[in-house]
Amino acid sequence: MGTPTLRLATPDDVQAVGELVGAFRDHLGADEPSDATLAATLPAGLADPGVEIVLALGAGDEALGYAHSRFSHSIWAAGPAAHLEDLYVREAHRDSGLGLRLIEFAMERAVSRGARTLTLHTNERNTGAQAFYRRLGFRPQTEPAWDGGYEVFWSRPLPPRG
Repeated sequence: MGTPTLRLATPDDVQAVGELVGAFRDHLGADEPSDATLAATLPAGLADPGVEIVLALGAGDEALGYAHSRFSHSIWAAGPAAHLEDLYVREAHRDSGLGLRLIEFAMERAVSRGARTLTLHTNERNTGAQAFYRRLGFRPQTEPAWDGGYEVFWSRPLPPRG
C-alpha cells in the first residue's frame, strides 16, 4: 500500500474533501452536511485563508483521511488562534499511525502560522479520541482557566441568512 502522502488541500480537492467529510458524517450517523451542502460550501472553505485541511492520500490519490483546522486572530493570545475542527481517518486505515501523522502536520502548520495553542473538542463518550489526544499532550479544561471558573464550550444554531 505504501506510505500515505500528506499535503494541504487546495480548491482542486473539493471532491476528495467532500468524500471524506461525507464519510465522517456517515460514521457519526448524522444527516448534515448533505452532499449538496458540501458541494456548495467546500469551494469557499478551501479558498478561505483561515481554513486549512490536511489531506492524507494513498495510492492513486485515494483520500484516506483529513485534519481540518480553523485560524483566527485572538486578542487574548495577541496573535493567531488555532482550532482543530475535525480529524478523520477512514476505518480501514485506523490504527496505522495516520491519525497521528495528520494531527502532527496540523500542529506544525499551527506553529508555522504563529499559534501558541491548538484547541479541539470531543464527545464526552469518545474515550478512544480522548486517550489519543491525552497522549499528544492535550488536556481537558479540568482546572479553572481564570480565577473563579472553568471554560465552557457553548453552541447555538443561527437562522439561515437571507
